[in-house]
Amino acid sequence: MLSSLVHQEHARLVSEIEELFFASQAAHLPLESIQFYLLNDLGYADLAEFEDALGGTFENFLRTKMPNCSVREVAQNTSNQVPVELLLEDHHEDEQNSPTTEEDSCNTTTTTTTVTKLVFSLAPKVVKPAQTLNLKIRSRDDLWRVFLFAPSPARVEIPELEFEAAGGDKTCIDSIYNHLARAITNLEQHASALQLANNRSSESSEKLLMMK
Repeated sequence: MLSSLVHQEHARLVSEIEELFFASQAAHLPLESIQFYLLNDLGYADLAEFEDALGGTFENFLRTKMPNCSVREVAQNTSNQVPVELLLEDHHEDEQNSPTTEEDSCNTTTTTTTVTKLVFSLAPKVVKPAQTLNLKIRSRDDLWRVFLFAPSPARVEIPELEFEAAGGDKTCIDSIYNHLARAITNLEQHASALQLANNRSSESSEKLLMMK
């Protein structure tokens, strides 16, 4: 059960990361900024709790849990304006005792510092040809195997039960048992909604007949 919860949390994080990246339409995103965005947006108390859910650092999660993700370092130049007298202080010790004019005190120079930061990017989604994968359930233990259910139009069929379930809007990683339980709940809700709609339609038809 604990393993199932971990996979669900990882699936939620993967889904959020993919949505953020593709919605941004950027070539890459800063790793540190996205880490703290997810930490706050998903309700984690602090970085330690976030990394506990990931099973390690955010960088390691991207490298090991998302094969379509590429992490790399990029150089970034930062410019700072520094007063000229501060830069020349060590080189002109004899001039330290000379009076400084107002014009001299306003002179500045720009220094450039190169720093590196981690960024990540995701490979574009590729539409692959449809394929059928068969899995035989031989024991109850097989029901707790982790299964990645791709979004619609992917679907799962159980011919022996004449049962079929379509994928949702997002990729879902969970145990086979929980996938089936969720599909049954969705089917029951759909049947209830249809029944309610039929009852309302019947009531409307009766009212129309009474009015006539």
